[in-house]
Amino acid sequence: MPNLDNLLEQLTAGRIGRRQFLARAIRLGLSFPAASALLAASTQPAAGAPAAPASGQLGPVVPTLEFAHYSADYSPTFVAIARILMEDFKKIGFDIQLKPMNFNVFVSQITVGGQISDLALVSWGADPDRLDPNHWLGDLNTCGSRRNSGHWCDAEWDKMFKEQRVVLDESKRRALVFKMSAYHNERLPQWPVAHNGDFMLYNHRKFENFPNSTPIQVTDARKEPWLSITPRTDDTILDLGSREDVSTWNVLAEPASFGWLRMVYQTFVRDDGSKLGDWAATSWKVVDPTTIEIKLRDGAKFHDGREVTAKDAVFTFNYLLEWKPPTYQVAMGNVKGATAVDKLTLRVMLKEPDAAFFRKTLTFVPVLPEHIWSQVPKAVGVKTPMQWDPQPDKKVIGSGPFVFDHWTKDQECLLKRFDGFYQPAKIAGLRKVVFSSGDAMVAAMQQGQVDFTTDLIDVGKAADIARQNKQLTFVNIPVHSTQCVVVNHKKELFQDPAIRQALRLASNKERINQEALLGYGAVPGEGPIPIMMDFWYDKSLKKWGYNLDRARQVLKSAGYGWDKDGRLRFPAKGPNIPSDASMR
Repeated sequence: MPNLDNLLEQLTAGRIGRRQFLARAIRLGLSFPAASALLAASTQPAAGAPAAPASGQLGPVVPTLEFAHYSADYSPTFVAIARILMEDFKKIGFDIQLKPMNFNVFVSQITVGGQISDLALVSWGADPDRLDPNHWLGDLNTCGSRRNSGHWCDAEWDKMFKEQRVVLDESKRRALVFKMSAYHNERLPQWPVAHNGDFMLYNHRKFENFPNSTPIQVTDARKEPWLSITPRTDDTILDLGSREDVSTWNVLAEPASFGWLRMVYQTFVRDDGSKLGDWAATSWKVVDPTTIEIKLRDGAKFHDGREVTAKDAVFTFNYLLEWKPPTYQVAMGNVKGATAVDKLTLRVMLKEPDAAFFRKTLTFVPVLPEHIWSQVPKAVGVKTPMQWDPQPDKKVIGSGPFVFDHWTKDQECLLKRFDGFYQPAKIAGLRKVVFSSGDAMVAAMQQGQVDFTTDLIDVGKAADIARQNKQLTFVNIPVHSTQCVVVNHKKELFQDPAIRQALRLASNKERINQEALLGYGAVPGEGPIPIMMDFWYDKSLKKWGYNLDRARQVLKSAGYGWDKDGRLRFPAKGPNIPSDASMR
């Protein structure tokens, strides 16, 4: 059976009709509204282009632009978003070639690999550390950042970022964040087009007590609902359906699904959305602007029975500084070192004051058992700790709420409850079952083989399934997960502000939310900060809106024009690149 990408190609090529497309898309697992949205995005006619200027007044045709996005086997939502954007970009003269990519390939090559060709639909999940502005301001936009997939580099922006990140007074910091948001909104290095609606779909006849985590999506790194879920039958192991597996059980090397590892490897702090909550640490305080004191939980144990102490925590920070695993580059970038004060107290020294340290670092860094990791890499025969596979050595040892039991790659993994945890889970364990298709996931949910899922199927499909199956409950969770249009600033075309402004004006966020997200998401505001981060979001930012006529006028005013076929052509002298090097 073809996947959705192949089905869309057949529709575009005219090999199948609209009814055939809808029938086959539904058989592939889409709900009727989702299939209809894809059909609409694929078949809407392009609007007429403005009249062509006189011959000789324009340069060459703007070349075809490659637009990379997640493929349909990951989620049809991203395909629908990309096609809606492509349709409107074509209406103002751009020729767009969609490039669907496997999730892991997209992340490694585009999101953190920097191998963007022209445009990309980059997605950021609603991880707890991203409730701090530094993710949106720094990780995604500062010069040389690993996650700055569009290569925007602006010296003034980097200066403002460094200024706000050291301000510990949140009201003063907020004013600086607002200033940066206005600066970003004028220059449009990238822009949000969708905030996903997340969800829980679970079998309420077998399990209950699933707290809604709004505004944070249900991730493997959270306390809830995992510690509250309560069995209603003798089946006390929750079967969790998932679209992806981890690639390794080395917590220093896993590049994408590290949240699942944090069920085993406990971080210092957790983020409950409105406030930070204790986890491995019970309290923390600012000793001075560059020194943070952390108190660990008394009586905490690793899964092999050894006590968790400040010595382990200090070892963790200094070990990460020594070996510099790429996954921890952002979290550890401002850490200078750590020392123990007493058995349960340590101090972390920062290179400079860092207002985001608590959410960015303490919610992300796990406490490693020194008695195990101090033997790595030398005693285990590898060159770096990131190359070690702890599973065969039975060394997947942490201090989190669940204990590693077994793993069959790309099939299932079983974690059992750790009774020595300070707040033991009510379920006996979590079995993660990996599915390669939405159809298989749906069938497993309907037949009671899977008890809970938050992914693989889109949110509209999940709501449909709950309506059709009385044993299932659907919960919608508005979160700060964000999809952005990112452009390649290394190319002269995208260094022209008029190009970015026109593309932004041709981005129909309202339609994306209604058709691609079926109304379960949220329409983003302006600037880099998600609207769910209410304290940090500036509601007074200039509104760009969706306006194709204005987009064409912006291009025309910058010297662009259209030939008789409606194709966009450069100004006679080429793109209008600012004279300062900040936009290069």
